[in-house]
Amino acid sequence: MPLTPPELLFQIESDMMRNIINELNVGKATPARWKAERLKDMGKLNQTNVKLLKRYESILHTGTEAEIKQAQTDALYRMNTIYAKAAPDLAPSVKGISKATARITEAYISQGGEGLNYTMQSLLKGSASSYREIIEKTSFNFIHGVDTLDEALSKTVSKWITGGNIPIKDAIGRTWSPESYSRMILRTNNRQVATEVTFQRNREFGNTIIEISSHVGAREGCAPYQGHVYDTAGKSKKFPSLASTTYGEPDGIFGINCRHDSYPFIDGVSTKSFDPLPFDEKAYKVTQAQRRAEVNIRDAKRKLALEKQNNNPVGIKRANLAVKGAQKDMRNFIDKTGRTRYYARERVFT
Repeated sequence: MPLTPPELLFQIESDMMRNIINELNVGKATPARWKAERLKDMGKLNQTNVKLLKRYESILHTGTEAEIKQAQTDALYRMNTIYAKAAPDLAPSVKGISKATARITEAYISQGGEGLNYTMQSLLKGSASSYREIIEKTSFNFIHGVDTLDEALSKTVSKWITGGNIPIKDAIGRTWSPESYSRMILRTNNRQVATEVTFQRNREFGNTIIEISSHVGAREGCAPYQGHVYDTAGKSKKFPSLASTTYGEPDGIFGINCRHDSYPFIDGVSTKSFDPLPFDEKAYKVTQAQRRAEVNIRDAKRKLALEKQNNNPVGIKRANLAVKGAQKDMRNFIDKTGRTRYYARERVFT
């Protein structure tokens, strides 16, 4: 089964972290020359990582485009199926993919590509920054401590590994891991292209009324509106305008990381398919806690692999305990909540 773009970026980040460790351990420079030699090799590290990105760049963009196009296809199929049953006299009049729908999809493919490019460039910059920081700290610890140069390097790298990842900052300064940032971008783009294609197709059928799906554990910005019917044009006297909701806000309905779908609602023909569900803070927190537990397991597994490469016995022991601890926490969580454990979400790609 091929990796998704976020999973692939997790693997790329892991490869870059391994490249850093490899480059730091190249050569046999004397302690007096070690810092200068390693800093001189920063360009070599950058070239290695550029080649790494080029190897995966096409796969990443192709995978992202395929997921966005699939979101479009699924939305159109859902719309056509609903109208074929509810309004068969209208269904034959709207066929294929309209120019407006194609423009929506292409815009989100372009946006997804820009997000990937930003992530890859951030990885390159972050890798160079991490490499330089490790060199500076190793040199300082060697000069002012009692460890040999090899011991100082191993301990410094071990502390860096414990830090977790090569961080990415978004446009408003929030820090993400490359995997979580790309997952957020892709999930949001997929949801928004599905939503906008649904709205557009609905208009092509001469309708602007939609019903919003509902699910347990929805976030606070979405829960009040799930399971309700709205007018996307804001002209209906019977149904409230979608503009009266949190639609358009980052953490609102159909916003960043939202998992809600929209369905056409034909007044006088359709019957409601979803029940309104109020905000359930406990259910929302439980869902978020499981996602964090899954991330903790993946991170712990990667740290163990990197500590083995770093050949630091103390770090390996600590990382082994961290993996066992994270897995134990997950088992306890599943036993306590009765939720389903998704082992695929705990996989690492290293």
